[in-house]
Amino acid sequence: MVINLTLLFSDSLLVSYLCLGAQNTSWYVVVAIAGIAISYMWYRLVRSYKDLNTAKFKVVHEIESQLPIAPYDAEWEAVGRGKAPELYLPFTHVEIYVPWVFIILHTIVALQCLPWSQIMACFTKA
Repeated sequence: MVINLTLLFSDSLLVSYLCLGAQNTSWYVVVAIAGIAISYMWYRLVRSYKDLNTAKFKVVHEIESQLPIAPYDAEWEAVGRGKAPELYLPFTHVEIYVPWVFIILHTIVALQCLPWSQIMACFTKA
């Protein structure tokens, strides 16, 4: 949770830097690329935690199968085994999209900073 907040703060700081109109616009591309990298690492971190939790619960359910009571399995059954979003929507399913929002924002900034007139001139020269 603390890591997610740190990454959210970092990404927000980078977006704020760009939105406040930093004086040196040549840094926009560098900041945007750094933001894309941070956001992608954030996405991978969320995926890693999701995969780790999935593995942990497989182990818990295996252990429960050998016990006289299985409270985690009963809880999982009560929420429709994750197949009924009205009963249970894992936070990871929502959280995994947040880094992609920042990736899109940083990509838009990077694309707007490219010298499109010079790029297009390279294709139109005969």
